Amino acid sequence: MVNQPSVQSTPASTGWLRRRTSVIIAIVASIVAALACAPLALASPANDFPNQRIVDVALSHPEGSAGGQCYFFLNQVLAQASGGRIHIGGAHTYFGAYAREGGVQVSAADARPGDIIQISIPSSDDTYRSGMHTAIVVQNLGAGRFDVVDSNWGYAERVHHHVLTPSRLIAPGSDESVQFWRMGQVDAPPAPPTPPAPPTPPAPPAPVASNVYHVYGLPGSNRLLVRSGPGMQYPVVGSLGNGDPVTVECQQGGGMVLVSPIWDEIQPGKFVSDYFVNTRGVGVFTPGLDQCNTPSGHTVRSF
Repeated sequence: MVNQPSVQSTPASTGWLRRRTSVIIAIVASIVAALACAPLALASPANDFPNQRIVDVALSHPEGSAGGQCYFFLNQVLAQASGGRIHIGGAHTYFGAYAREGGVQVSAADARPGDIIQISIPSSDDTYRSGMHTAIVVQNLGAGRFDVVDSNWGYAERVHHHVLTPSRLIAPGSDESVQFWRMGQVDAPPAPPTPPAPPTPPAPPAPVASNVYHVYGLPGSNRLLVRSGPGMQYPVVGSLGNGDPVTVECQQGGGMVLVSPIWDEIQPGKFVSDYFVNTRGVGVFTPGLDQCNTPSGHTVRSF
């Protein structure tokens, strides 16, 4: 029997293993924390108004008009854009106020029209320092530059539409930072347009017969009798129902049906009472249709 050497953990190997396990746990914890804190790009569903409306309301204030301090101008715009739902007011609540009203943070690269630029100290929500500012994104120009509308730029308490690079407002070594808040709803970026298909030549219009009409006005399930002549005394050669199309070749006078003496020849030797055809008028010849007792008509009959 061969003796196998026994393996024992030394204090050094045990300590190394514990240190390695601690490092792994710390890495995992940091990843989980980062994922848990990653902001969504959608505001609260309760903020059911388009983000673009914030821009529209802000730009409705004329350049140079009185707007007050930047933060209070924004509060006024948000209240109007949200239909009175959002009120971020209160003195010096520069970070938590947006989150309390359903906003979410987005990155500078993802900032869209209507997002809010806020310079503040996230760790100290009530702290105000000279130079902090609030502005509304009109357009993301890229490279940290934004077309914005705000108030009190230059401490004049006037509405101003200009280009802003917010990172330049942060003093070196300061604990201030630039946040971007989304308070409304934005749509997904539009898909690239599909190239239009080459135009196809339009089909020639189908010829429309000006003398095509329809049977109408029959009571119940009754049928309109087609006769061999323009009167009730002529033999029946067919019948039609409500909605059936008829081509009126010509019209002529004949036997009275209710209040109309007009009969329509729909085929050679086939007549129906015009009273039950939706031609123009009742008891009169229809303008534009031939009369059978004229040279252009098919028969020569009259009253």
